[in-house]
Amino acid sequence: MKLAGTIKKKMTDGIAIGTTVTLADIGVTEGLGLAGLDFVWIDMEHSTLGKIEVCGHIIAAKASQIASFVRVPWNDPVQMKPILDMGPDGLIVPQIRSLQEAKNAIAACFYPPKGVRGFGPLRASGYGTYNITESLPEDYKPTLLFLQVEHVDCVECIDDILALEGVDGLIFGPMDLSASIGKLGKMDDPELNQIMDDLAPKIIKSGKILGVSMAYRPEKVTAWIKRGATFLSLGQDIEILLNSVGQMVGSVESLWQEASGEQPGSPPKRHRGLTGGAV
Repeated sequence: MKLAGTIKKKMTDGIAIGTTVTLADIGVTEGLGLAGLDFVWIDMEHSTLGKIEVCGHIIAAKASQIASFVRVPWNDPVQMKPILDMGPDGLIVPQIRSLQEAKNAIAACFYPPKGVRGFGPLRASGYGTYNITESLPEDYKPTLLFLQVEHVDCVECIDDILALEGVDGLIFGPMDLSASIGKLGKMDDPELNQIMDDLAPKIIKSGKILGVSMAYRPEKVTAWIKRGATFLSLGQDIEILLNSVGQMVGSVESLWQEASGEQPGSPPKRHRGLTGGAV
């Protein structure tokens, strides 16, 4: 609860920066925390991560003192319940397309009578070392809830969703949103950007956090900061790894050419052996 409150305050007062985790090794999350991120987006929707790996990442996030947000595979209380019981700092629910779906997501996070969550918090209660049922308020929800705006249907009912209690923020998924209007991947499309421009001030005015999940592109980050986004999930672990290694390889190849006297642009000698040429 302490980290959830801290990260929410950071997103209210400034910005919080994170990245998506898809790899199973919990050292990834621990290392990302040490690198200076504010949170990790532990992704179950588009990865092979299971509950055991997710719990490990949540523990690793706490070890490096960054917030843990878990995107569940779907808006399903059966899938959300065990994740909530692990005690993440935030839950992210994808593909919200109607007011009822938003209400269902909220209900999954609350115990009766306000919601439908079954009781058995396990790690979220310190494995039973403290009793959270003592003076348990009806609105007890220690995990932040973020809903994703990824479909034009969500856009059409956004005012009703923003009026709901229990939602801490809305996060845009520009790629899926572009697909829902028949323009997959066209990030510079005027219609797509007009939708996001129109919705951003509504979200902020409602008092909810405005967020986005996307690849890291400085010009796009600038655009979202101008829109008022304070939840920035940028790139993902494997993408960061590939980009970093690619930059290192390119740098070393340039140094090789410089040191060996080869002409700029010529294939490095070490590659020629792969095609049967000189090495």
